[in-house]
Amino acid sequence: MNKLLALSLVMTSSAFAAENENVGVNMWDYLGVFGWLFVIIALMFGSAWLLKKSNMVSSGDNSIKVVSSLPFGQKERVALIEVEGERVLLGITSNGISMLRRYESIEDNQEPVDNKQFKARLAKALQERSKKQ
Repeated sequence: MNKLLALSLVMTSSAFAAENENVGVNMWDYLGVFGWLFVIIALMFGSAWLLKKSNMVSSGDNSIKVVSSLPFGQKERVALIEVEGERVLLGITSNGISMLRRYESIEDNQEPVDNKQFKARLAKALQERSKKQ
């Protein structure tokens, strides 16, 4: 029985090899497939980069603007942002974001705050806050 099974395996494998003798995969076939795969992936990344640079992909209506920002350490900073006509002073750390103060009205003719003015306003706001506590 074992001899019969071994003989049938040898015959089928030799018949299969004889049928597929002319069918072969060349190394250039693999290189062509991987080459086109590389080209397609490069086109995908290039298209995404181009869309991002051309601002065709909108991330919103830009209703939030960072007016000024001041770092306090490696991962801490204070930022003054403008949202729908109001300015909000935020404390930003690696653990979270806290609202420090809200400025209710903003005049249209008010000039942007530079860093020196921002530091002075921040110091004043922190002094007022510490006096209240």
